[in-house]
This record gives sequence, structure tokens and C-alpha cells, in this order.
Amino acid sequence: MSLELSSTDLVSSTWLKIEKHLEERLNNLRSQNDNETLTEQKTAAMRGRIAEIKALLHYGNPKD
Repeated sequence: MSLELSSTDLVSSTWLKIEKHLEERLNNLRSQNDNETLTEQKTAAMRGRIAEIKALLHYGNPKD
């Protein structure tokens, strides 16, 4: 099943709030990932979270 958001969905206040939250979370995770003291396992887990957030944000830019 594929999720598609309409042009109306993409300008809704709900999506805009979700998008802002995801972008803030992504920035936070990227900062945490830059921590040189993380173990390889924690770095891999962090990268997985980052990838999932990017996938969710992609719904707002389906042409990318």
C-alpha cells in the first residue's frame, strides 16, 4: 500500500506541524550522530532513525 498526500493535504496545518516536528527531530538526530563517542551499533541505530524520518518527509516532496 502506498500513501499519497494531495496538494490540499500538503498545505494543511496538521501536515505542516508534522513536517516541522520531523525536521526538528532530524536535525536533533543528526547532531547526536555527530557525537564521536557513539558505538558502531548506536551509530547504525541512529542512521536507521534518520532514514525513517527522511522517508516520512518524502511524502511532503513526492517529486524528489
